[in-house]
Amino acid sequence: VLQRKGPSMDFYFPIAEHVISLPLLLIASGCVGFVSGLFGLGGGFLMTPILMFLGVPSSVAVATGSAQLVASSSSGALSARQQGTINFRLAVVLLIGAMIGTAAGIWFFNLMGRSGLLEPVITGTYIVLLGGIGLSMLRESIVALRKKSSGTNPIVQG
Repeated sequence: VLQRKGPSMDFYFPIAEHVISLPLLLIASGCVGFVSGLFGLGGGFLMTPILMFLGVPSSVAVATGSAQLVASSSSGALSARQQGTINFRLAVVLLIGAMIGTAAGIWFFNLMGRSGLLEPVITGTYIVLLGGIGLSMLRESIVALRKKSSGTNPIVQG
C-alpha cells in the first residue's frame, strides 16, 4: 500500500522499500510516455533506469516498468489502428517473437534472482545497453558532421 510520508508529496512504496516524490514520478512517467508515443519505444527501456536512478531496486524497477509498457503500447497500438498504419501480418510475427523473447527474459530473470545475481546483472546490462546506444549515436553524429564538413550530404537516400 502506498503511504504518504509527512506533509510533503513524498510517498513510501513498500515493495520498492523506498520513498519517492510523487510529482517527480508523474513527470518522469509522463516524459517516458511522451517519448514512447513519439518514437514507438517501449517505456520500460526508459522507465527502468529512471526508477533505478531514483533508488528503486533494479528487480522492482524492471517489474514495475512493465506496467507502464502495457499502457503506452496499448494506447499507441490503438492510435495506430485508427490511423490504419498497422501491418497485421508483420505485427503477428513481431508478437510471436516478442512472446518467445519475453518468456526467455522472464526465465533468465528468475534464474538470476535465484542465484543472487539479479541486481548486478540488470545494472550491468543497462550500463552496456545504454552505453552502447550512446556510443553508437555519438559515432553516427561524428560521421554526419564529417560528411557535412566535407560537403557531402549526410542524409542517407533510400
